[in-house]
Amino acid sequence: RIAVVGPLADEIAVLLGNYNGTPTHAVTALDGIKAAFPGAEITFAPGTTRFLRDGEVIPAAVLRTEDGQPGLKAEIWRGPDFAGAPAISRIDPTLNYTREMARALPDAPVLSARWSGALVPAQSGLYSISVEGPHEKMWIDDKLVAEDDQSNPRQPKAVEMRLEQGHRYAIRIEQNPGTGPIIALRWTRIDPDALAHAVEAARNADVVVAVVGITSALESEETQIDIPGFKGGDRTNLDLPAQEHAILEAVKKTGKPMAVVLMNGSALAVNWAAANADAILDAWYPGEEGGT
Repeated sequence: RIAVVGPLADEIAVLLGNYNGTPTHAVTALDGIKAAFPGAEITFAPGTTRFLRDGEVIPAAVLRTEDGQPGLKAEIWRGPDFAGAPAISRIDPTLNYTREMARALPDAPVLSARWSGALVPAQSGLYSISVEGPHEKMWIDDKLVAEDDQSNPRQPKAVEMRLEQGHRYAIRIEQNPGTGPIIALRWTRIDPDALAHAVEAARNADVVVAVVGITSALESEETQIDIPGFKGGDRTNLDLPAQEHAILEAVKKTGKPMAVVLMNGSALAVNWAAANADAILDAWYPGEEGGT
């Protein structure tokens, strides 16, 4: 029985570091552990509510067009400001346009785009819903809930809200002006008892693997991050972030053997882990097959 804890265990972005392409296939640490131990009982508990967790692209299964088809209605115009009739009108199963994708309108250096429909969650709970991309806005039930104000276009804009299973929430996302487009719609289900659930998973396991560290959301150029240890993309100390240190301490108190996997692009001071963990592996930013 293996308990995998830590916010980076199932994250793809941390594998890739910074100034990266988008892999067609990626193996997270959790994926790699499951593949290596197919006969084990593996439990995952991130231990944090949102910290360092990008969330997953909202799947087509919970998105609906006005006439009930999976996905969102996509409309893309040549030029800014939604002028005239859209050049493209189609259904997008998900909203996940990256810089590596071919432009929707190769002959249009500038475009505007709109996606509309409904979000129908399959499970009730508190969610963080985020949209990532320049010049974007998001409305839920006709209320503007997220907007790129250009203060930090590299960071997703998120809203926390409670969603009820089966309820239809009208959703509309716009990018104006845009190129590509380049935009993604993600969500994370928030667990207010995340640390307690990580401890519970450890208590019921034979061994714990804790996957912790830092990501390009903390160490990169020109971010607006200002938390202990990080300011504007720079490091103000070398410590492991406090939220992750709390996971290691709480899990170790269960008395179970604990291996710590570090993912990081610059040095981390892990004196407590050096004295208390049973093993430490520094994986750095290990690449798309990092979990393997």
